Amino acid sequence: MTLPAGINANWLKQRFGAGLSFVDRNGIPFPDSVFDFQLCAAADWIEMELGVVIGPRSVVGERYNVTNITPPWFNTRPAKNRPVREVTGIRFRWGNNPQAQEIPYQWGMVRQNRLIEIVPDYYTPFVPNPNVVWLNTYALPWSNNMIPGFLEIDYEAGFDGVTLPVPPSLLNALGLKAIVLALVALGNQLFPPGTTNLSRSQDGLSQSRGTTQSANSVLFGAQIKLYQDLLAEQMVTLRGQFGGSVKFGAI
Repeated sequence: MTLPAGINANWLKQRFGAGLSFVDRNGIPFPDSVFDFQLCAAADWIEMELGVVIGPRSVVGERYNVTNITPPWFNTRPAKNRPVREVTGIRFRWGNNPQAQEIPYQWGMVRQNRLIEIVPDYYTPFVPNPNVVWLNTYALPWSNNMIPGFLEIDYEAGFDGVTLPVPPSLLNALGLKAIVLALVALGNQLFPPGTTNLSRSQDGLSQSRGTTQSANSVLFGAQIKLYQDLLAEQMVTLRGQFGGSVKFGAI
C-alpha cells in the first residue's frame, strides 16, 4: 500500500509516540518497518470502515453503465474509490467489442470528489475510431437516447498528501489506530503475555521487576486504552462526515 506523502514511521513515532521508548530489552531501536507495517494495516482498516482511499491509487478500466441525463451531459455512478482527484482516461465500448472509442479525458469532470461526469468542452477534439463501425451513424457516441454500451474510466484516487492533503481528523484516526497496533506488537516482543515479573541475579544480588503483563493485559496497557477510547470517539465523527460501514468497532 502507498501511504500519503509524509506519513511514515517517523511521523507516527513523533506525533503519537512522544515520550515512549521504542527499543528492545537490549536497547536496540525497533526497525521502522514495524511501524510502516502497522500504518498500512491501520489505513486498510480505515478504508473498510469509511469507504475512502487513504493513499494515492491509480484505477484503470473501472466500468459504468451509461446514463443519459440531458445531452450532451452524462454522469456515472459514484466512483468505487474516493476521493477522486482527477480523471486520466475515458473509453466507450459497445458490448464486448474489443475496439473502444477513446473519449478525451479532459471531458471528465469530478464532482464532490466522487461523482464523475462527462461534459464536452468543445475545445478538446473528439477523434472517432474508424474501426468502431457503429460510430458512423452518430455524431457523438451519446447522441442516441439509448446506447447499449458502457464506459471504462481511469482515474487517480485517494489522498496523496500533496495535491489533496489528508484531512486532519482522518490523519488523527490513522495515527491512533496505527500506534495501538504498534504498541500491542512491541509489548509482546518486550515481554510475552503472562510474564508478570522478571528476576535477575548476579554475584549474590537479585532484582525483581513487574511488567503488568498478566494473562489479560499487555505492556503499554494504559496508553493503548487511552488511544482506543480516543479512536472510538473520532470514528463517530468521521462516519458522520464520510459515511461508510458501522459494523466494525474500534479495536
